[in-house]
Amino acid sequence: DRIDPDASTMKAKRRRRSSQAIEQIMKPSLYLSSLLIVAAASQSASFAPYQNRVMVTPASVRPIPQITDIVTNKNIRHPELSMADTMEEKKNESGEHSEKEVTELPCSESGVSKKQSRRKWVAISGVTALTAVCVAAKTGVLPGVPLNDGSFASYTDGMIARDAGSALLALSLAFAFVKFITSLALKDILDPKDSRKIIHTLTGPLFIATWPLFSAAWGARFFAGLVGVVNAIRLILAASGDEEESELANAVSRSGEAKEALGGPFLYVSTITAAILLFWRSSLSGIIAVSTMAAGDGMADLVGRRLGRKNKWPFAKDKSVAGSAAFVVAATLTSTALAAWMSYTGCLTLPMSMTELVPRLFAISALSAAVELVPGIDDNWTVPLAAAVLSIMFLYS
Repeated sequence: DRIDPDASTMKAKRRRRSSQAIEQIMKPSLYLSSLLIVAAASQSASFAPYQNRVMVTPASVRPIPQITDIVTNKNIRHPELSMADTMEEKKNESGEHSEKEVTELPCSESGVSKKQSRRKWVAISGVTALTAVCVAAKTGVLPGVPLNDGSFASYTDGMIARDAGSALLALSLAFAFVKFITSLALKDILDPKDSRKIIHTLTGPLFIATWPLFSAAWGARFFAGLVGVVNAIRLILAASGDEEESELANAVSRSGEAKEALGGPFLYVSTITAAILLFWRSSLSGIIAVSTMAAGDGMADLVGRRLGRKNKWPFAKDKSVAGSAAFVVAATLTSTALAAWMSYTGCLTLPMSMTELVPRLFAISALSAAVELVPGIDDNWTVPLAAAVLSIMFLYS
């Protein structure tokens, strides 16, 4: 077959034109690719100081890089997400921490160390206080059993051991009781408000029920007072945000805020401690003050929230007739029961017979309930103060 030279020439020309067209198309592409490589290299160099850091930025605010920005090297934003993923893989492979994690680890260790030192301080303070009281009793600074002539017998080693053991037992029982009630609240068996008021109602009276465990020495009140001091320290820790005492803060505060532990709950513990040191087992006044504050005020809230919605006092809208009635009944019964218990165990001599005592306890409870209705004051100190003063007037005057 003959080959037409014109046809072959035309094919060659077409081939040449196609090559030129491809070359014209590829030249800008090659140029753009070169710019992209240069821009990427310069951008990588500019991020070199941050290669050991994980930068966390919300995905919603990450702008998508534009080609024009990359080519002109204007407003280049590093793709943090891919970098974070890459660094996470490197960290997992090498077992090394990123700069952010390395920075946070010392802070975490410092926080743990601070908590441990704070807890050690509490433990050391408690042990030191107990040791100081034991030494004071051993050396005769704290008197022993009072004698008929007004003098005091020496504090024997057996009494010291008994009082120290009783204080530790009472403290352990108080801790276990609060832990039990808070666990019921955490399991939704009890409403948090009810659990707080149950603790408020029973803690004081149950502690008074352990007083016969202590010796007859006059200085035994200081051993019992250690229970209040340790619980006050726990409340201070709870108010400072200590995680170990977070349950206690939630259990004793109305709103669950830790700082509230230094309000009413701290006054509650302080009142019990004052009743121990001032009255102890020599007078019913301390027992009546604590019973009225704990059982009276606690039951007023528990009953008032359920039965007092339609019988509010006109001058105290947050108080109810049902709550006040529960206050009087609970305070009277608790004071009577504890007075009978202390008399039965021989720890306290009643100022009068039970038939004469009960009506007076009822009157003290009723007047204390009236004090509780006064608005604008904290009943954690006004109620026990009123009860103590009234008991002195009605029982010992």
